[in-house]
Amino acid sequence: MSVVWGLLLLGGGLLVLTGLLRWLHRRRWGTTAPEPVVILTYHKVQTRLELGGTWLPPRAFRRHLEVIRRAALPVLDLVDYLDALHGESGLQSSRRGVVLTFDDGYESLYHHALPLLREFASPATVFLVTGYSGKANDWDQALARGAFRHLSWEQAREMAADGLVRFGSHGVSHRDLTALPDDELERELVESREAIARELGYLPECFCYPFGRHDARVREALRRAGYHYGIAVTNRPGVDRRDYSAVARTGMYLTDGPRALRIRLGLAHPERYWAEDLNNRIINWFTLITAAQQRRRSRRDPR
Repeated sequence: MSVVWGLLLLGGGLLVLTGLLRWLHRRRWGTTAPEPVVILTYHKVQTRLELGGTWLPPRAFRRHLEVIRRAALPVLDLVDYLDALHGESGLQSSRRGVVLTFDDGYESLYHHALPLLREFASPATVFLVTGYSGKANDWDQALARGAFRHLSWEQAREMAADGLVRFGSHGVSHRDLTALPDDELERELVESREAIARELGYLPECFCYPFGRHDARVREALRRAGYHYGIAVTNRPGVDRRDYSAVARTGMYLTDGPRALRIRLGLAHPERYWAEDLNNRIINWFTLITAAQQRRRSRRDPR
């Protein structure tokens, strides 16, 4: 009987904890369902193993694309969708769909994601760290993951050649913009935009905030630099989900399989969406560890 009572108490405790987490989630974020068009965030698609969770093997990414295809959800270009959302094009903004984005612009995208994007005819936007083109990611201090190369400009041009992949800026050096003085903030925004224009032949309309970090000062600098859209991670309290300078997205990580994707796209189990959203936010919080390490390193070795 003591075992039975123990199990009952454990079950009751889990129910109470779940109820508390759901209440806290609703109180802080109020998100109970996905947007009609869900913007997904990926990082690496690779065969190389690593301890971090911001990657998917190619077979897992394929399964995600298969879920989207079976659901007959159109895959939309990010800028086209945002233009429609803000009434700047003739597209219908109310239809359902998916947008694919990739942060950091790792070389593995060229080898493993691009073939799948072409196979499924799925447009995507890749955010480049322009100062690291063709170089290793020594800005990322995560534990025991080793270095990963970023796309070279030659690879980026090849990816952009058929119009399926569009590029945006992720800054010059992937630094927390909220921690930078005004002159360095301007450099991150302006020089990265100019580099993409020089190398790829067009001025990017979107800037993706490194680590998802932004505030009113950063968003104002974004506007002055000429970007149309600022791309965030998750939505934040006090920021309108339709604010063109803080566009919310949904992160997809190693632990997110087809079932999680279906919930996040609103295809199944709507009662579980809050838990997927909370899980996504918790994982995003861990990126702030890298941002904090980066700030400490900058104080020890100022530029």
